Amino acid sequence: MKWHHPRIAQTNQLLVCDISCWEVATKAAKGKLPLAVDVGIWLEQAETLAGFRFRPLTRQVLLQSTRLPGDLHGDPADRMLMAIALIDRVPLVTTDRLIIEYAKQHPGLHVVDVR
Repeated sequence: MKWHHPRIAQTNQLLVCDISCWEVATKAAKGKLPLAVDVGIWLEQAETLAGFRFRPLTRQVLLQSTRLPGDLHGDPADRMLMAIALIDRVPLVTTDRLIIEYAKQHPGLHVVDVR
């Protein structure tokens, strides 16, 4: 498993929120994300990569996800990802158009657009 986007790979650090694990598992269970191995094995393998670490959800993240300023769609997982990016002061890597547009209007949220 490699990081294919040069702006991500150059940091040699990838923080993955636990909610993203849930999203991957959900998509795999619905057949929307075909994986060569069971999703549990895939996540275990991902965790062993150098520079890769999971970011647990905390009460602070959950609370901050409800306090994001401005107008934003209601996807709770996306809100949690944005809360983590703000709390940890890290860029959020995304292809989500709504998150990218939101970040343009709220300069505290930095995103890496990988569309």
